Amino acid sequence: MRPSDELPPGTPFQREVWAALLTIPIGEVRTYRDIAEHIGRPTAARAVANACGANPDAPRIPCHRVVASNGQLGGYSGPGGRATKRAYLREEGVDVEEPSKRYPHGRIREPTAEAMVGVQDLT
Repeated sequence: MRPSDELPPGTPFQREVWAALLTIPIGEVRTYRDIAEHIGRPTAARAVANACGANPDAPRIPCHRVVASNGQLGGYSGPGGRATKRAYLREEGVDVEEPSKRYPHGRIREPTAEAMVGVQDLT
């Protein structure tokens, strides 16, 4: 994960969310609620979604790996919208056609070395 001073400018909450997004391994997704719980604000799922929508550094900060709690893709504010989110997830090996397979379970954990391939080590 990048140190907080390496994150793009934003509110303290946005930067906290963006730092959490960097821990989601390639090929996996989490829900907005998972992110909210991970940062210690379990009732802030909607605010997490808003922070994802304000992410100025997608896809490097992978907001495309965050889905709705029902398994649906949710929105994507980057160029191309939801179609781009779908394409990124498909490239990472996520089943984008079957919501129940997309998010079987999971909580944020530290990423594996394989998941971090291509992510610059800025520590």
